[in-house]
Amino acid sequence: SAAQDGTLLLVGRAGVGKTHLFCDVASKRLDAGRPTIMVLGQDFDSRPLLPQIGELAQIDGQLDDLLKVLDAASETAECIGLLMIDAVNEGEKAERWRDELRVLKAAVARYPHVALAVSCRSEFLDPVVGDRHGFPEVEHPGFAEATSEAIQRYMREYQLEQPALPMLNPEFGNP
Repeated sequence: SAAQDGTLLLVGRAGVGKTHLFCDVASKRLDAGRPTIMVLGQDFDSRPLLPQIGELAQIDGQLDDLLKVLDAASETAECIGLLMIDAVNEGEKAERWRDELRVLKAAVARYPHVALAVSCRSEFLDPVVGDRHGFPEVEHPGFAEATSEAIQRYMREYQLEQPALPMLNPEFGNP
């Protein structure tokens, strides 16, 4: 439903890897020539939220200017561009997102080559996001029950020596 809707709300506990996932997706998309803009919730200050998106993305103008640029770049690249806002719960007065996400979603919907992904810590969903505004929601479980496999894949990816003893520390289950 996220692909059809063009929006996604990624939720999860603190430290499960939401930001890592967003950064990894953004990096891989950019490497593949797919227009992607990612901003961090922690960088939003007490001013109105939506005008700050362009400023944080270093694109002059209002939100619609940013979306026009992203839409045009995505059409040229023959793909869907992605606007990502990570950790909406972390900025000043984060509860302002309750109304602004609805407005942002409607703005993005006007551009056929743009999709929107937003992340929020599970504990802050109700005060920060509210009624979810029709966003398809996906929970990031972290490594959950696959901690051993995750450690092995991580070690292989970064060419590290596999530990001889099993990793029992619960911190390895939460990236």
